[in-house]
Amino acid sequence: MIVLIGVSQRVEYCAKTGEIRDCLDQRWSKLLADFGHLALPIPNNPEIAQDFIMKTGIKGILLTGGNDLSSIVGSVNSSTAREETETVIISHVQKHGWPILGVCRGFQAINEFFGGSVSPIDGHAAVHHQIFLSNRDFGLTGPITVNSFHNYALKQQNLADSFVPFAIASDGTIEGAFHCDLNCMGIMWHPERGKSDLDKIILKSVFR
Repeated sequence: MIVLIGVSQRVEYCAKTGEIRDCLDQRWSKLLADFGHLALPIPNNPEIAQDFIMKTGIKGILLTGGNDLSSIVGSVNSSTAREETETVIISHVQKHGWPILGVCRGFQAINEFFGGSVSPIDGHAAVHHQIFLSNRDFGLTGPITVNSFHNYALKQQNLADSFVPFAIASDGTIEGAFHCDLNCMGIMWHPERGKSDLDKIILKSVFR
């Protein structure tokens, strides 16, 4: 069982002090601890990212939400340091076959790394909506209600070729997908903001 999981952090700028801060919702460490894992926040520094994850004993990666991708037209809070760090991380994960889960922006980052993109979307910020499962046997039936906190979505044309969708919203946008060859999965909702039976199954299946 994986115990130590490296967790990416959002970047925030404090105008009052001039600080550039790495931030992580405290609910992530609690959620991972519930499954017997320890969360180790990864600093947004691409120059040390690979050494950091190699020397700390991390064997799984969680890419969290927050910050727009810089490739998005009109992005307002993107971070070059975060994007370069996550590129190093995903490349390392791909090489070594480590499990990786991307949540919301984390899913978008993984998808973009493998050649995908995103599209602007309305009606997906600070709401709950239903998703429909397919292409993966989670042992669950019927639509499932999930939270939603994003302004950019993955439509079918946005999904990287190496991914297969398993969760679709009623408007056709992709809410979850898995890589065809790697233990790599992305979801658009936030399990740290409301753990469900599906969240438990996904976390256990990725970080097994």
